[in-house]
Amino acid sequence: MGFLSAYSSTQKIDVGDGYWIEVRECLPIMDKQRAEKALASSPRVDMSGNGSVSLDTVAFHNEMIAASIVNWNLDDDNGQVWALTPESVKRVNISRLPAPVFDQVWDVVDKLNGPRETAEKVRFPEPGVGSDQVGDGGTAEPSDVRAGAAVLAATGASPLGFGNAPLA
Repeated sequence: MGFLSAYSSTQKIDVGDGYWIEVRECLPIMDKQRAEKALASSPRVDMSGNGSVSLDTVAFHNEMIAASIVNWNLDDDNGQVWALTPESVKRVNISRLPAPVFDQVWDVVDKLNGPRETAEKVRFPEPGVGSDQVGDGGTAEPSDVRAGAAVLAATGASPLGFGNAPLA
């Protein structure tokens, strides 16, 4: 098995009444970049030279879904399965999807093409536990710091606290 084999799986989405839509589990970068370009495809510059970009999330969703769908069993009243080729016909058929079905497919496509979770996750300490590696009970009290208690054990620290003569 080659490298891309790990990224070439598909997933069937049950859209009800025995119908399904099969999508890629991971888009190639070129397809994702095409969708990202569609997202910010309306840059504007006013007469004073100030630029702005309006985000076109509709175009982004359409591009991501068109690139993701590889098969389906959606059909018309005569039992004819909606065509997926050529690309222009596929896009027309995608536009026929009922909004709830489109949203269902989008949710799956968005999750599949988001950041991958790693096996190693950052672990945060329990609340109230200090960051001391030794585990001596947590953070210092403000009164200890003002009294110099936090530096008593260090070489050169004063046994009388901060500002007094250090230990030799």
